[in-house]
Amino acid sequence: MMISRRYAGPALCVAMAVTLVVWGCTQGDNPVDPPLLAPGAPSTQILGFPVLENNPWNDPTGRILSVAYASGTSLDVPQPPFPVLYLLHDYGSDGKYFERYNIQSILEDLYRKGEIGRMLVVTVDASNAFGGSYYRNSLASGQYADLIMSVVRHVEQTFRVYTQGGRSSRAISGHGMGGYGAMRFAMDRPDLFASVSSMSGPLSFGGSDGRSGVLNWTTEVFRENHVPDSAFSTIFPGLGKRFTNQIIAMAVAFSPRPLEELVSPSQTRFDSCQLCLPKYKGACIPENWWEFYYCKPCSLYESVDPGPATLLFPTLQKKRLCSDSLHRNPAPIGIDLPFDSSGQRSDLVWAKWEAQDVKSLFELNPHVFDSTAVYLDCGDADEWGFLDQNLGLLQAMKTAGQSHFNDSTWVWEQYSGFGGVDAGHSQLVQERLREILKFHDKRFGHSPGPRP
Repeated sequence: MMISRRYAGPALCVAMAVTLVVWGCTQGDNPVDPPLLAPGAPSTQILGFPVLENNPWNDPTGRILSVAYASGTSLDVPQPPFPVLYLLHDYGSDGKYFERYNIQSILEDLYRKGEIGRMLVVTVDASNAFGGSYYRNSLASGQYADLIMSVVRHVEQTFRVYTQGGRSSRAISGHGMGGYGAMRFAMDRPDLFASVSSMSGPLSFGGSDGRSGVLNWTTEVFRENHVPDSAFSTIFPGLGKRFTNQIIAMAVAFSPRPLEELVSPSQTRFDSCQLCLPKYKGACIPENWWEFYYCKPCSLYESVDPGPATLLFPTLQKKRLCSDSLHRNPAPIGIDLPFDSSGQRSDLVWAKWEAQDVKSLFELNPHVFDSTAVYLDCGDADEWGFLDQNLGLLQAMKTAGQSHFNDSTWVWEQYSGFGGVDAGHSQLVQERLREILKFHDKRFGHSPGPRP
């Protein structure tokens, strides 16, 4: 899939059509300022985040930020500082994801029963044109890991947060894609978060055996795109293409690749601006002074041969890119799927995915969670196959000698359905939220103040 300076339009239309289905409109609410909460109502704001400026798909920099809370009163009443749980939403959703699971009511109920103390729960919209960013910085979508760090700074500068508690005042969690993002942030920034939880997250891309996991989606992706009757290059997001949409979003996050390269930095030239007169002593002189802005030095780029697992749109073989447009019009980008047109794993691409995989990263650094409390769960009927992925990570942790699970430090829960409801990926989320809120509360450092 290519993000091109000239060919982005049609792709953007289709990707945005997918987004309207899996993402929904997130820009309809009015900003709330100042961020005061009334009892029973989470604060919902739309804030602009500069880290998302100039992203390749022109996704909005204004993002919904939802703040729920557990407290005996509203946040406009002075009270001791709060610890904060950063709660990351799943693929295909937005900053209001956990409001749909009644996060505020759950917090109030647990607080009233004395099962948790005071806390803030913060969710930000980290969706993109492909339905989900996986909370990673990517040249094909934007700086979504930086977005979360921006949210942490904003919350600690805006709300009464217990910053004196350091990492013990911060926790991070998420569901699905958000579970993956939470685990990655806990691994990348152990100085920031004292506890982490993942609800039904994709934590071992290759599954428990290293060769299943998301690779098992290949058959569904081919079926959704009529491959091999159609060409592999026709794999594209679309309505009803659940597995295609998800794996393309992951490829955008984990395996983008430039499809142009600079021929030579020394081949900068001034002769590509039509408004310029012949050069004078190496300078490009415009006919009129106000045209000078358009006469910037340009560099010669040429296309890179795509690989057998790359999705792209037609591109020019050569093109010039003016320096005044470098940051506004990125070079064409392809994305590599982890399998090729024959359905076989692409080892070169898979190496990129493993470099972003929680299980693989843990095996490289088995002590990464030594000072972090960990909670993992997954339902036994998860339709994405994430249970096997969680079991793969769990086995790696046990192999590394990390036997803390089900004691006071680490928790693993494989749960089943009840009351006629299967334990699928999006079922029983409210029940799981109750468990993770209690888990993190026990590990928070609380400032002196009231408890229920």
